[in-house]
Amino acid sequence: MSIEKTVSPHYPKMNDVVTWTITVTNNGPDRAINVVVYDVLPKGLELIESDGVFSDNMWYIGNLANGDTAVLNIKTRVLLSNAVITNVANVTSDTYDINLTNNVGNDTIVVPPQADLSIVKDVNAVKAGIYDMLVWTITLSNNGPDTAENIVVKEILPLGLKLLSAEADAGSYSDGIWRIDSLNNGDVVTLKLVTEVTILNGTITNIVNVESSTYDPNKDNNNAAAVVNIISNETESNETESNDTVIKESVSSSSPLALYPTANPFAIIILALLSIVFVRLRRIKL
Repeated sequence: MSIEKTVSPHYPKMNDVVTWTITVTNNGPDRAINVVVYDVLPKGLELIESDGVFSDNMWYIGNLANGDTAVLNIKTRVLLSNAVITNVANVTSDTYDINLTNNVGNDTIVVPPQADLSIVKDVNAVKAGIYDMLVWTITLSNNGPDTAENIVVKEILPLGLKLLSAEADAGSYSDGIWRIDSLNNGDVVTLKLVTEVTILNGTITNIVNVESSTYDPNKDNNNAAAVVNIISNETESNETESNDTVIKESVSSSSPLALYPTANPFAIIILALLSIVFVRLRRIKL
């Protein structure tokens, strides 16, 4: 009896499905009785299905005539990263086997490390004017399971921003690129950029993205953006005047304190003059 085991693909990623193919051959000269293959799946492999009777790590073939071959395909899911996994199978029979050196077959998969990098961007204001300072905070996280290597964060400032200063927890920032040699599983680092607004009005959209030489299984969280509306002083002044006008009109039309005339002003003046004349006449008499 002889056995051969192969796998495809040899370089899967974590959570990929690989197929192990076991081929058993009776090289004779007689029939093999009660042929059994034992294949204990190693740590890091999860059985999905097989195209034969494979149960409890055992494939029962039964009898196999001289020159006959039996084939079994086993599909498994890879549960580990950054690992080398070897799967071994061996064949036995109740019939005497004159050569036991070919009764064991194996093959190996190499699973690379992987790291789920995620990035978030925040800004300290959603509205600004020319010459205002804006602080952009980029937060980079390694969600694992392995260390990320050779990280490159592209943070190229758009038109309308002038860089004043940059401060990074790790690595270095220059010419719009934040480089980090490595980031361990679970680590979080930040980059803060202080900028000055150089345009009168419009919208500034600042985009950032991250890449790494380490395999990243989730690219959806590798990009982030923040938006600031630039409003000129003239626009703000017009808005303020417009609001003041609305308030004044509202007060004028609804105020209960409006004043109304209550007497004839000419009659009041005549009475005042008569009072003055009366006082003077009285003084003369005295």
